[in-house]
Amino acid sequence: AKILMKPFIHSKVSDAEKLGILHYFQRTDKVSTIFLSRVGDTSIDLPGANVIIQISSHFSSRRQEAQRLGRILRPKDVYRDEKYNAFFYSLCSK
Repeated sequence: AKILMKPFIHSKVSDAEKLGILHYFQRTDKVSTIFLSRVGDTSIDLPGANVIIQISSHFSSRRQEAQRLGRILRPKDVYRDEKYNAFFYSLCSK
C-alpha cells in the first residue's frame, strides 16, 4: 500500500480515518483501491467493489473467504442494466 500510495485499513487505523477512506472509495473517483487487513472481513460495506485480490501467507477459513467473496457479489446500482463481472483472486504462499 505504501509503495503504491494507496490507503490501508488495518486494526490501528482510527474509526474516523477508516470512515473517511471508505467515503472516498464509495462516493468519489479519488480512491479506487483500498488495502484491507483482516478487519475487512466483517463490518465493512463496499457495495461498489468488483475486484478482490486476497493475499495470504496462511490459508483462510471458509467463512473468511465467503465474507470476502460476498463483498463483490452484492447487487450494484451502477450496473443494473449492464452485464456485470466480479473478480476474486487469491494469491497464497508458504
